[in-house]
Amino acid sequence: MLLPEATTRPRVLIVDDDPVMRMLEQETLAQFDFEVGVAADGEEAIELLAGPPPALVLLDIEMPGVDAFAVCRHIRQRRDMSEVPVIMVTGMDDMESANQAYESGASDFISKPINWPLLGHRARYVLRSAQEARQLRTHDFLGSVAIIIAATGIEASQFELELTESILMEPEARRIDGFHRLRKLGVHFSIDDFGTGYSSLSYVKRFPIGMLKIDQSFVRGLPDNADDAGITTAIIAMAHSLGLEVIAEGAETRAQLEFLRQANCPKMQGYLFSRPRPPEGSSICYGRAGSSRRRKQARQVTNLQRPLADHQDKRERQ
Repeated sequence: MLLPEATTRPRVLIVDDDPVMRMLEQETLAQFDFEVGVAADGEEAIELLAGPPPALVLLDIEMPGVDAFAVCRHIRQRRDMSEVPVIMVTGMDDMESANQAYESGASDFISKPINWPLLGHRARYVLRSAQEARQLRTHDFLGSVAIIIAATGIEASQFELELTESILMEPEARRIDGFHRLRKLGVHFSIDDFGTGYSSLSYVKRFPIGMLKIDQSFVRGLPDNADDAGITTAIIAMAHSLGLEVIAEGAETRAQLEFLRQANCPKMQGYLFSRPRPPEGSSICYGRAGSSRRRKQARQVTNLQRPLADHQDKRERQ
């Protein structure tokens, strides 16, 4: 099967010799708004990869013939795919397999049995982390943010950059300085999808982080799932003890709202409050609240969109 044509949705290539697993992986990722293509073995995958590169590759390790490690090395050797994230899936839950996966160039490693909803969130997370890494490696990206803020007239204190955990794992000194310079201007920083990445409290000390955003995969199971309840409560308590703000993502029910309130989580977002809206629609909501300050914030967000898009287009052309 050929990879799907380029669309606005990210394309993922699933490589798995088990037809049932391929079907389940395909259905799961399609539900998370990925365009999905499939290959039944490593040899077919390499043939498909001769065309336009996908945004993400999901590789089963245990395949006959050309194995996942060889496919991953092939991807890393190609200049146009050297940064394409690769997630390896295996039933072998041992350190040797994990080490071999990462040594061959894998971005992430998932063990079977697969938690299917978590697979979709994990794919989104890995893809977003790769995109953030490319942005931050762009020459003086953080300096460009300061220029855009000045050019648009937006108040720096109303601007927040959301970072995933993995982008903070191996920071350059220059990048850390850039974050702190933006913070001095008033820009805020938050860690998005907290708890799904490679969590470490060390970056809270190194970076000017002000907020943790609890990933919706933990909020979804509230209040009935004991594991989700324990993790969510622990993150909230940890954030308060470190003097950080905390917000829960994906609140959709009154029961979730009440649990989070009782757990001392003062901020939430999700369909319970509103579906996603364009800036113009947000401005209307602010207007109903009767706050001129919030209406001004909504206009600032609208004014910021075009310069950011123009800046991104310029970078991609270079």
